[in-house]
Amino acid sequence: MNPYETLNVSKDATLEEIKSAYKKQAKKHHPDAGGDKEKFSEVSSAYALLSNPEKRAYYDEHGIEEEAQNSPRQMACAFLTQLFEGMIDAHGERIIKVDVIGELRRKSNSNLQAAEKEINNLEEEIAKHERCMDQLKKRFSKKNGGNSNMFMLFMEGRSRSANIAIKNLKTQYEIFKEAENILDEYEFQFDVEPPEDIHNRATFYSGGLGGIGSFGWGR
Repeated sequence: MNPYETLNVSKDATLEEIKSAYKKQAKKHHPDAGGDKEKFSEVSSAYALLSNPEKRAYYDEHGIEEEAQNSPRQMACAFLTQLFEGMIDAHGERIIKVDVIGELRRKSNSNLQAAEKEINNLEEEIAKHERCMDQLKKRFSKKNGGNSNMFMLFMEGRSRSANIAIKNLKTQYEIFKEAENILDEYEFQFDVEPPEDIHNRATFYSGGLGGIGSFGWGR
């Protein structure tokens, strides 16, 4: 959402101009007056951002809302642009002969499948771990009584760590999924290389955010 376009004001609009534009748009789109609820929500959000000097300054500098900087779409954009940077470094001017969108899509899809596989494997491990915990609870007891059991506390800690790991993996999955959605918004016209040039083409860059673990997430 571009708040300036939503309220139909310029980037250098004064607070009074923003207020006036908000009142006009809110009246037009208010659900009680037969307006669209979703559009009214966008208008309200745009006004909330532009009427706050700090939030407005952050948006003007970064092009996104401060709260949205770690959204799946923003993280997916960071993922794709770093991959693209690697392609530029690897191919240089010959980038015009590379199927940029196709290469990015293959790399993103590879990460997506790897994340999905790790999620499935970890879910199976968690299920086994929980079954093991249920069995151990029935067999462990302290001779002197008391509820504290260091062995079960250890097992519970492992369970928490595994659940955190799977949560992080699912976050990665959403980012790679969003990356594919973003790529659907673009197309790239590339020159087809002669067969003799294909053999000598630089290998697609695989560093940066190329691997699932390079995000610093997961296990």
